[in-house]
Amino acid sequence: MSMFQQGMMGGQDPQAVINNMRQFGTMFNIVTEECFQRCVYSLTDSSLKNDESKCADDCISKNFNASNRTMIMFMKEKLGQDPLTQPG
Repeated sequence: MSMFQQGMMGGQDPQAVINNMRQFGTMFNIVTEECFQRCVYSLTDSSLKNDESKCADDCISKNFNASNRTMIMFMKEKLGQDPLTQPG
């Protein structure tokens, strides 16, 4: 394994890295589909209308922030510490 590959994995098991990427991809697809269904109501134009674009931005932002808060709470519960305040 190259030094680049080792650096990308951060010392993790390669299978764990693959599983994390799959989970990220699945979550990305779910959020994309949810926000598309919620926000895009017209497929007659080649680009989003202003209100569709704002809705999609807000939807993705809301889901991203909720995911981050959930992960922080999980880390606090699992490790007994706040990952945002740990030395890096």
